[in-house]
Amino acid sequence: SYDVVHDHNDVVGTALGAVCVSTPVIHSLHYGLTEDRLRLYRSVSGHSHLVAISHHQADRLPPEVRLAGVVYNGIPIDRYPFREEKEDFLLFVGRANREKGPEVAVEVAGRLGKPLFMVIKVNEPYEVVHWKEVVEPLLDKVEVTVFHHAGPEETADLMGRARVVLLPLQWPEPFGLVMAEANACGTPVVAFACGAAPEIIADGRSGYLVEPGDIDGFCTAVARAGSLDPRACRDNVAKNFTDRQMI
Repeated sequence: SYDVVHDHNDVVGTALGAVCVSTPVIHSLHYGLTEDRLRLYRSVSGHSHLVAISHHQADRLPPEVRLAGVVYNGIPIDRYPFREEKEDFLLFVGRANREKGPEVAVEVAGRLGKPLFMVIKVNEPYEVVHWKEVVEPLLDKVEVTVFHHAGPEETADLMGRARVVLLPLQWPEPFGLVMAEANACGTPVVAFACGAAPEIIADGRSGYLVEPGDIDGFCTAVARAGSLDPRACRDNVAKNFTDRQMI
């Protein structure tokens, strides 16, 4: 028997956990707060223990959705090797869609004249369209190396070697593991200050936060971020975003 079931699925797990399990169920809200999801959360409120993954996400829940608390996502920090010496390239990690802003990363690298490595997922039909129509036409203007199938170890290696990780978010992401993973490797992150980014990045210590849409400010922050202390980046995760703290 189990003391607690911790569910990380989307709507199916939430619904089943509320009606089919006698063991207490914790459901972490990993996804965007669409109207359909909010309707479900209202209906299971009081049956499952709903947990937000950031205060930003928690603040957007309507009062009739009972929240058990806020628990940040945590990572097994030992799987992200700390590296103090950096190479002179920028890194983007994410999906090929408008929300992640890969085209903005390309523009920033081009403006700064820096090589850009992209670990990018282009699997779903909408990702293929965004890649083909929006991102790919920009690549001949910038020195870009694309990794379409990088695994966790290769991605962590690139994070550790990169000078700065770029996160030009175009939506209020409820957490953003890339920020914690990059910092764990000792690499600063520059992100637009939307969603949970201000809760994850220690502005001026583990990266920089930029007003959403300010490309000039983003470029300036990237140029400054390379001088941040890698140990401060690692410490930010060790103090706040490990798997042990999450548990």
